[in-house]
Amino acid sequence: MKYLLNLPLAIAALLQAWFVGLVVMPSPWPGWEDGPSRGAMVLVMLEPVVLAWLLTGISIFGVLLAGGFDWLPIRPRWLRIVVVLGGSMLVAIFAAPCVFAAMATSAAIGVIDAEPLPVILRMSGTFAVTVVPFVVIGWLAWLIDAPPHLRDAAPCRLAVAIGLAIAVISGGIIGGEALSDEIRVSRATAERYREWEDADKATLNAEYAKAGDADRLFSWRRYTDRFAPKDIRQAALQRLARRPTLETDLAAALASGDADESDYALFLVQQVQFTPTVALEAPLREAISRISRKIRTVREPGSGNDFGSYLDDWFGEHLAAALAAARKMADGPGVDLRSSLHELQDAVIATYPDSKAAKSYPKQVAALEKHIDSALAAHPKAG
Repeated sequence: MKYLLNLPLAIAALLQAWFVGLVVMPSPWPGWEDGPSRGAMVLVMLEPVVLAWLLTGISIFGVLLAGGFDWLPIRPRWLRIVVVLGGSMLVAIFAAPCVFAAMATSAAIGVIDAEPLPVILRMSGTFAVTVVPFVVIGWLAWLIDAPPHLRDAAPCRLAVAIGLAIAVISGGIIGGEALSDEIRVSRATAERYREWEDADKATLNAEYAKAGDADRLFSWRRYTDRFAPKDIRQAALQRLARRPTLETDLAAALASGDADESDYALFLVQQVQFTPTVALEAPLREAISRISRKIRTVREPGSGNDFGSYLDDWFGEHLAAALAAARKMADGPGVDLRSSLHELQDAVIATYPDSKAAKSYPKQVAALEKHIDSALAAHPKAG
């Protein structure tokens, strides 16, 4: 029965021979000379070597069960299996970088690393994944087919040990250098990004220092949106809270025909710490109604596809800002914006019934209604 293990070994040897043939190709396949095709050749070359190693691993397990490693000074059978399979996996991991070193010597691919490896290291890496696998496959076949009194011949084990040592050492050095290069490139890239961010922040700081209360409210968006540095954003929101014409400017922006400007004003009502007056009631109602109309316009109720994620991704901030504005108006001037929230809620449910907002927003509105009831009850009555 153990002789059936020769089958996966034979297939592994054929696959390994295929890989070696690709490595020693004198030139690319016709039509594969361009960059994308060279990239595809990397995958073509990886397939046989990966399959060969997998079949070799299966054969090692079979040889273990057939008693081919009984010469090891490890008595518990389970521990012998763990040691051999674990050691095989470690060798494969260490030797893996040698595969890319071997592919880099192929004319079908050319040099695939930014800095070519030293000649000796490239030669040892190529040897480790072109010749050594045949040595291992031959040794496994020997363990399966050789007479018992010859199976444990020391020269065979010595040849395999030397081959595996070359693979592990070469792969370790190649992989270590590749890792060092990757770390160096990552650090250099991160440093460049930091320099760009510092330059952008310095420019933004300079522009922010020139901003004043006479500037258009919408021009402050770059200092207060989520992409602005946290310190600039907090400082800008505090300055806006002290702006003498804040409420007048908010009312004008909320009623603007520019949807982006109106949206920004609604976000500011939520973000800026101030107490609004009844003057903002009509502009806020119109801004919230405009969002409701936009939600219904983007996708007609009852249309074929729901695309609920679109609402959640693009209108989530608007829904939250409307809730915050309604809370502020109830706490401040005692204005009830629940009808506007219901209009917005109905648009969400009718147009995007399968969205997350369709399930969560009614609960949020209901919770806020209780707060509005309390706020209005505590608000002093006019006259």
